[in-house]
Amino acid sequence: MTVDSKFSKETNNGCPTNGTGTLPSNGVIYVQNVPSSSSDPNHTAGCPYSGPAHPLGLPIANDITPYGCRDGDVFVEGTLDGQLTIAAENNVVITWHLRYDGGVAGDDLLGLVANNNVEVYHPVKCTSGDSSSCNLYVKGSQRFTNPVIQAAVLSVNHSFRVQNWNRGATLGTLNLTGVIAQRYRGPVGTYRSGSIYTGYLKGYVYDQRLRYLSPPKFLDPVASAWGVATWAEVQTPGGP
Repeated sequence: MTVDSKFSKETNNGCPTNGTGTLPSNGVIYVQNVPSSSSDPNHTAGCPYSGPAHPLGLPIANDITPYGCRDGDVFVEGTLDGQLTIAAENNVVITWHLRYDGGVAGDDLLGLVANNNVEVYHPVKCTSGDSSSCNLYVKGSQRFTNPVIQAAVLSVNHSFRVQNWNRGATLGTLNLTGVIAQRYRGPVGTYRSGSIYTGYLKGYVYDQRLRYLSPPKFLDPVASAWGVATWAEVQTPGGP
């Protein structure tokens, strides 16, 4: 894997801070917010970079999508050969296609876990509207059309969604093979008069292997603690 993490000073499990290295020994990558405690080896005071542009190149020129300069965000793309879980204290942003090297019939497996949102990258420069001029290019002269995502997705507190889902012209079909667990159902586009108007159509397929496989250290609902949050008496249907 190739990592670009400008402000990481120390990592665990042999993860490279910047450059190319092997997958972590425990199969987990976790990106934290910039630590506020000066005793943390990765502490940086204030905003860890100066100027309007993020050193990773996000947001790109004219993009109105906000990013917090101390947020633990992960930007991920590529082809996975192996099993891996990528987690973020803030958001996971899928910036290009995420595929398994051996396809969905092989033994590759990816988990994406965010405390907040798991997002499909969609930079725009317009504050409203569906004009194609709103969508920005993300790979030279390309837009992120018909994305392919092969992963188990978990948003702990929010949603799996598309950035700026209600702006820009349509971008095809969002093709996800895996599973989605989220607190709120996240939007990926809008419809008008029975047709897609902005964002993506949904092309979701359950990865049948997830009935008996799980990405490394992924949440196991069977082993989780469950309890009663609320209860009420329900009247018999049709009766008093």
